Amino acid sequence: DSPGAVATPFEQLAAVDFDPQGAAPREENPDLVPLAIDGDTSTSWRTATYRQNFGPGGLKSGVGLVVDLGATLGVREVAVAVEGGQTDLAAFVTQTSPTGVADLSPVGEASGDGELLISLDEAVSGQYVTVWLTSLPAVDGGFRGVISEVEVRG
Repeated sequence: DSPGAVATPFEQLAAVDFDPQGAAPREENPDLVPLAIDGDTSTSWRTATYRQNFGPGGLKSGVGLVVDLGATLGVREVAVAVEGGQTDLAAFVTQTSPTGVADLSPVGEASGDGELLISLDEAVSGQYVTVWLTSLPAVDGGFRGVISEVEVRG
């Protein structure tokens, strides 16, 4: 792997919504999840609308998506296209599907609107990449996150 080599997107991803701090059934629009990994930024997954934002004073530290790479792979970049305004997120790479994020250390964090990119100096091996939204943009009636695409590259 040479420095400056272009990271290649992984294909055949699967994903599930991830709301470990939520009330049962702990779902965040599971029917929309495939739209976040379909290669089409005109389709998207969104969180529920929250009355208050996430964070230390919020009801939760966040919600997100867990992307299954199908095998243990070396992750070098996580690109997340978000919509609607300022969004903060963290990415985690794990060998097993996480049950929460409290014990995990993020491989990187990003914030902004549009295409957010987390680049790793060295590849981190794992099968699961969790995109964890920690701050959501304001919408009518509260706060809601929108992810139009997640791409994991190695």
